Amino acid sequence: MAATRTPKYRRQKSRPVDRAFVELDGRKHYLGQHGTAESKQRYHQLLAEWTVNGRQLCARADQITIVELVAKFWKHVETYYRKPNGKPTASLYLYQAALRPLKQLYGRTSVAEFGPGALRAVRSELLETGISRGVINRYVNLIRSVFRWGVAQELVPVDVHTALTAIDGLRRGRTKAGETKPSKPVSEAHVEAVQAYVSRQAWALIQLQLHTAARGGELVMMRAIDIDTAGKVWMYGPADHRSPKDRPKLQKFRQQARNAYWDKVRQMTGTSGALKASGIISVNGARTAAPAGARTMTARMTIKAKLRSTFCEIAPLGPQDLRDTF
Repeated sequence: MAATRTPKYRRQKSRPVDRAFVELDGRKHYLGQHGTAESKQRYHQLLAEWTVNGRQLCARADQITIVELVAKFWKHVETYYRKPNGKPTASLYLYQAALRPLKQLYGRTSVAEFGPGALRAVRSELLETGISRGVINRYVNLIRSVFRWGVAQELVPVDVHTALTAIDGLRRGRTKAGETKPSKPVSEAHVEAVQAYVSRQAWALIQLQLHTAARGGELVMMRAIDIDTAGKVWMYGPADHRSPKDRPKLQKFRQQARNAYWDKVRQMTGTSGALKASGIISVNGARTAAPAGARTMTARMTIKAKLRSTFCEIAPLGPQDLRDTF
């Protein structure tokens, strides 16, 4: 495969002085007087911008359209939103759905001309499709993220993205958009009823999910090599997981939180044994029922109360450390 050529610093004879230029994207870009430090600096600036932008020059905001911005953003999406195994994440499909009405209504509109009114029109189009309020708000946020990315790439003026952030999300009860119904657990009777209609392998996965509460996607990709059968209890570690085990700071935080919580419970209940979530404690090696107060402790303590009274001594972590944790 032939090596990719780097556009050269060139000379054009003219009067009264020769001019320097570089040819990018089929156009000559004049740099000033040939041989000067200023023209050479301008050459290196243009070449660096052209290279980092995928060997093409950045278009000005008054020249680039919405559909061109989306096309550039999509190259970023296809490489960034990938799992370690190379498969696309769900974000790719969410962006597809969110950007469809944007391109249909404003595809040929200049990026610089797209404002809050246009974004409300796109949201109104989404509203007419009958999707829920939460999904509409999510799609609008995804559209805004495209413009935020464009600002970072110097494709979108900062004030355009700032103006789009002024639009509040749809509020519950103040829009005709519906609400999604809360997900409820399937009764075991309904689960048992499908046994006669699925394969032996599918039924084994259903049973395993019922007993482990694992995600379906984690079980479908299960391989024998991922299962540690050395101990009495077999351990399965998915190769791809939303909260991978290779985050030592996060694991340390979880262990600190777990220890601090149960220490607090033992203090409040007057027990000295190792309290378990099942309401059973171990005192001097003998298993016995935990005090009544201990069994209801989890229900009585709110998240805020736990954070104030239990986790206050835990070493603080930054936002990056807690991303995708809960």
